[in-house]
Amino acid sequence: MAGREGPLFQGRFQTVVAEPVAYGVELAVVVARVEQLKGKTWAEFRDRQGDWGRDAVLWLGRQCGGKKLGELAQLVEVGTAAAVALAVKRFAARLATDAKLRRDLMKIREDLLNGKTCGNMTLRSAGNSHSLLRR
Repeated sequence: MAGREGPLFQGRFQTVVAEPVAYGVELAVVVARVEQLKGKTWAEFRDRQGDWGRDAVLWLGRQCGGKKLGELAQLVEVGTAAAVALAVKRFAARLATDAKLRRDLMKIREDLLNGKTCGNMTLRSAGNSHSLLRR
């Protein structure tokens, strides 16, 4: 880790230095995958009350994009980081009870973390996420 000297944690038998996980998945790619799963555009489900699509984007944005709550709030125009935190927590609870949705989202999560493509977009060159989010 840049700027850190010495081990972060020293165990009994070995020293472990924590390194950040390389996420970097653009939110635009996450939105495209959720659109593909739902069969609807972002504009159709983004502000729709009771729709799990936006919460899925926020959850995947945290899981695969490594985005902070405040960043997600700005990108998705939700309001506050607290609102994003509640949405992510609520969606995680839903995944615990909805097996089909959990299977679908875990597949998307795995694909995103392994660098697989979504249509004509790749995870490395997704472009400006704002342009896709404001369709």
